[in-house]
Amino acid sequence: MKNLASTILSSVLAALSLAALVLAFIGEQERRSTVRCKGIDVQVCDSAVNRFVDADKIRSTIDREYGGYRNIPLYEIRLSDMESLLRSKTFTKDAQCWVTGDGMLHVKLSQITPVARYEGPRGLLYISRDGRCISTGDDWKKDLVCVTGTLRQDDAAWMTALGGSVAAIQADPGLRSGTDTLLCRRNGECELRIGGLAESFIMGSPRHLPERLGKIRTYRTKIHGSYSSVDLRYKGMIICKKYGSE
Repeated sequence: MKNLASTILSSVLAALSLAALVLAFIGEQERRSTVRCKGIDVQVCDSAVNRFVDADKIRSTIDREYGGYRNIPLYEIRLSDMESLLRSKTFTKDAQCWVTGDGMLHVKLSQITPVARYEGPRGLLYISRDGRCISTGDDWKKDLVCVTGTLRQDDAAWMTALGGSVAAIQADPGLRSGTDTLLCRRNGECELRIGGLAESFIMGSPRHLPERLGKIRTYRTKIHGSYSSVDLRYKGMIICKKYGSE
């Protein structure tokens, strides 16, 4: 009998504890539903490395393109829409948004890291590894490969190949001089000039550029001479042209 009473008492206490937890949860949810947004905290994680945007620009972008969020209940803030908005920007690598019970909206954003700079008729652009072009008036990254000529921005596959190719050049200390230029022709082919060398390396399509970088090393170690151009487009061949030759 005592065991039965003890079991019943334990069950009742467990039920009461569960009910208390449920009520506490409901109360907290109701409290949070009345909490209004009193401000925004923006963190740009990599501002010491990349300078496309700062916290003020992110705030103004949200104010202008998302709409109002201040002084409205936290649960009414469409966090997924805000994240989608920020991730759609060319300078964004990732973005996260969340709210806390103290009424604050939090935004954490990381920027892409550029691999090249392009000085065109419309001003300065930075190019990312995946081929995105980011417009900026602030020339803060001067030690990148400089792309010149014609950018085929309407060809996503070509731009992606270009970004990946320049990233390969940028990452190879054996090729970099700090003043390298990649000329993009109207036909989509590229020529690389390495600072300190007179030769122009004819690379062809940026889709094939990474695999042809090894030929430059071969040329510099085994062939290097007084040539004006070095054609690397053909499999198993390095075609050198001297100054003044046809």
